[in-house]
Amino acid sequence: MDATVGAIVRINNWQKVEHKNKKTKKKEYRLEPTSLGSGAFFDATRRLAVTNHHVVEGAEKLTVLLSDGREVPARLVGADKMTDIAVVQLNEFPAQALNFVDSSTVRTGDVVFAAGSPVGLDFSYSMGIVSATQRSLGKGGIEAFIQTDAAINGGNSGGPLLDTAGRIVGINTLELAKKGKRTIDGIGFAVPSDIVVRVIERLIENGRLRRAYHGLEKGASLAKLMGDKSVRKILLKELNVSVDSGVLVMEIKPGSPFFNAGIRKGDIITGAGEERIDNLHDIVNFVSMVEVDNRYPLVFMRDGAPHRAYLSFSARHELKPKGKTKQYLQFAHHFHAVFTEQPKRFDGRDTCRGVSVAYVDEKKAVGKHRLQVGDIVTAVDSKGINDLQTLDKRLDGRRLEVPVVLCRNDRKMTLSLVP
Repeated sequence: MDATVGAIVRINNWQKVEHKNKKTKKKEYRLEPTSLGSGAFFDATRRLAVTNHHVVEGAEKLTVLLSDGREVPARLVGADKMTDIAVVQLNEFPAQALNFVDSSTVRTGDVVFAAGSPVGLDFSYSMGIVSATQRSLGKGGIEAFIQTDAAINGGNSGGPLLDTAGRIVGINTLELAKKGKRTIDGIGFAVPSDIVVRVIERLIENGRLRRAYHGLEKGASLAKLMGDKSVRKILLKELNVSVDSGVLVMEIKPGSPFFNAGIRKGDIITGAGEERIDNLHDIVNFVSMVEVDNRYPLVFMRDGAPHRAYLSFSARHELKPKGKTKQYLQFAHHFHAVFTEQPKRFDGRDTCRGVSVAYVDEKKAVGKHRLQVGDIVTAVDSKGINDLQTLDKRLDGRRLEVPVVLCRNDRKMTLSLVP
């Protein structure tokens, strides 16, 4: 495991802490490290590390301790509470980065190592085995944890669960410390790498995940139902059931994506996308990771015969600006600046068409490469910008450096903007 140490980091979460001034007796607030967790570099070129959502939640500032003793600033690229995954970007390049391995290849009994900074003991490793895969805890959200007996303690959160080759099989997320009054040792959980990889790709692209809405309001695992002899007879007689696994649809909301795909009460869903469906957790996991506005195949049984349909998902919660008024349509806010639809003209000519910068927050938009009032942004990612709607679409949710082309003082130039 020595070869992986350079990719392990400790993440410090700084928040405002209230203090009472002894002289003035007034309340004061200072930024202090209030909690810590772990993380792992997975992209050395872009200086990106993965950790837990709960490690960075509420942070006013983030700093990262590297294995060589350097403590460097970091910023949040994006975070997803449902999967408890977050991505941060550092100001410094790491010594190395780790690779992910497909967690579907992980088997019960495999030897694994939990890396991180448990209770402040930086860059520690604990060894154990995979106790179970696809573990459900009944906490809602994605339910497909890797269970391990490798010690996972406070501070380990966000660190990698590694195989014997030093590859990431999961990201440590929690330990089951107590059940009732009993203390439990040797039960920890990690988010599997196949979920982690899909989440971080979308966090890098958009800073968040748009969750899909499916409309299946009530269902049951067919395998469990068929285990009851009396229920089995009813299912065989009434629904002509010819499979022994899947999810029996008991209630579905009219007008929902599943309903619009043709699913009805009494159908048995056996597959979605490329995933096999055995229980409700499988459906939750599938829907939680789909791309909104994409189409996915759905396999189901009806009257003993197989059917195939296609799902088109809508977003469960679309983040819309509060009070989308005429003022919002005239102005857009990105990268600590305010843009307006009315571009500045140079020498009366129409050589620079785009969106004009009307205001810049000088305190936040620091550095040499930043926007200035009067700039006209003409392109983002080499694609032309003519109005605020296009600008919003190109910049919304961006967390990494963005190349823009603009006109400034009668000449064109390119900047790399940092959020």
